[in-house]
Amino acid sequence: MSTTTTRGVVGAMMLAALVTMTGCAGDSPTAPSTSPVLPNDSGSLGVTPKHTFAEVPIADAEVFAIEFIKLYGSFSPANPDPGRTWMSTWRSLAMSEVSERAETEFDRMWGWTWDQQAQAQDVLPTGPAQIGASFGTVTVRVPARRYVLGLLAQRVADGHWENLHFEVVVGPRRLGDANSDLAVYRAEMRGA
Repeated sequence: MSTTTTRGVVGAMMLAALVTMTGCAGDSPTAPSTSPVLPNDSGSLGVTPKHTFAEVPIADAEVFAIEFIKLYGSFSPANPDPGRTWMSTWRSLAMSEVSERAETEFDRMWGWTWDQQAQAQDVLPTGPAQIGASFGTVTVRVPARRYVLGLLAQRVADGHWENLHFEVVVGPRRLGDANSDLAVYRAEMRGA
């Protein structure tokens, strides 16, 4: 072993011995044995409850979701400023994220109405809704249909029914407050 290595090993051993002796010498202050006194402490500390999610009444959420899809699933390119008109019918029922997403996906959702010169109207549920509740929201899945009619149609009978599936997540407008108005957190509309 070289002299440098020997000195390094001896130095490390001496440092370890010094640290051990200092820790065992009893010179360090002992930990307090009483609990600290806090200002305005009555002697017992209350436990802050964990945040709980507000329960949304399922029946109310279902009715709210169905009213929403009637507006959300209807559109006519013949309306003045059709995009703004469509969004104004349901925007007050939804959180801002739903409106922002609808603006982004507007052409994908409604471009076919210009291509086919048609309007979508009269959204109606066709069966029972499937309900799922979790984390303070209610997910409502609704099978529905809407009537598609050409813009230049002479008779209502010239249109046809189209099947759809909606998934709407409903919760309190103010998070965690079940007494606040309901709002749509997310909306999906798919063809059958």
